[in-house]
Amino acid sequence: MCPDENGFTMIELIMVIVILGLLAAVAVPKFVDVKDDAKKGTANRVYVAAQGAAAINLAKGIVGKPGHVPVTNGASLLAAIDDPPDNWYAGTTNSAQICFDENGDNDCTAADTYIITVLSAENIGTPQTKASLGKSW
Repeated sequence: MCPDENGFTMIELIMVIVILGLLAAVAVPKFVDVKDDAKKGTANRVYVAAQGAAAINLAKGIVGKPGHVPVTNGASLLAAIDDPPDNWYAGTTNSAQICFDENGDNDCTAADTYIITVLSAENIGTPQTKASLGKSW
């Protein structure tokens, strides 16, 4: 650039655009991975909370707490979790499931990535067993 001219040359502007493009190409995939990792981490925390809720619910049943509802399906599992997380729903297509509703249909379907399933119901008889849960993600 000549000393008496103001502004940037076309080459300088193109180089800045190229550098910004390269930075964006590196940063965007990392951002997407972080977002997916955050969703998976949240799903894992919900699974741990569901395991704890199933154990506490079994204890309530054993001591005979009034209003105890055994964990037998997704709706009773979700009800057993104190302050259930947003966008997690009990399945209507498969009543044994709760899921993070990614497609907005308020149901657990194949389109939902994070699904927790009640594999076996709670039993406060003999033997005493908490509801067995499985996760799919």
